[in-house]
Amino acid sequence: MKPASVASLDDLELELRLLPGVIHVGFASVDEDRSVDVVVVALQPESDLSATAEKLARSYRTAATVEILVVGEAAAASAEPPSRERVRLVTARYDPMGTESEVTLSLEERAGVGRSADGPLIGTAAATLEALSALGLPLPVQLVSVSTQSGVTNSPVRVIIGEGDDAWVGIARGGSDPESASRATLDAFNRFAGHKRAQPVS
Repeated sequence: MKPASVASLDDLELELRLLPGVIHVGFASVDEDRSVDVVVVALQPESDLSATAEKLARSYRTAATVEILVVGEAAAASAEPPSRERVRLVTARYDPMGTESEVTLSLEERAGVGRSADGPLIGTAAATLEALSALGLPLPVQLVSVSTQSGVTNSPVRVIIGEGDDAWVGIARGGSDPESASRATLDAFNRFAGHKRAQPVS
């Protein structure tokens, strides 16, 4: 079993959000030793969602309980609060002949382009960070790791930006490895940005 920690619950949330139909994950009654109550909100979930979510949760906390809340499309739309304009992925390309990744992002009416020659996963993640900087949104931490499931086609990509208390994890699955790596990097960035917006302004 993985060590009980806040970081492991972040990992659990990311894994649960990858399940088909899941739109929100919440935690309550967190016990650092072995238990946690997990609430999973889903829209048009698959029939085995409850069993799959419970199995995942108990791999992190042995006494985890899972509650599945199924909502209709209208309720899901109304549950999403209005948010600021988010950075959007326009393209994520990797040229195996030229070994260069290129990522284009947009924010409102602006576009930012980043490039890297480090391969389809690390290179695309690095290019995404460069594109964020081009939009005027640099991260104060570095890209630490990019990983995916070896030998599995179109498996999720996990990106970690920063270390220790400054680590932000993103995970995503797209139509290709470069797209997955770029979306995972944006997921980590959005977690960083959301956390920073939540901090009190001095």
